[in-house]
Amino acid sequence: MADPIDAVNIPKQKHIIRAAKQYLYKNKIKNVNIRFDVIEIYIQNNDIKIKHIKQIL
Repeated sequence: MADPIDAVNIPKQKHIIRAAKQYLYKNKIKNVNIRFDVIEIYIQNNDIKIKHIKQIL
């Protein structure tokens, strides 16, 4: 079984970046630093594990 982070492949990353650039342009947002994080949630039985992966792009 793959990790959830594996679902954020290169084509999805490019799509996220394009969407973010369009949002920033449309809303006239300039000179800001942005980052993209992924939150993985694992649920097994009644055990929940959350993993925060910072700045993947």
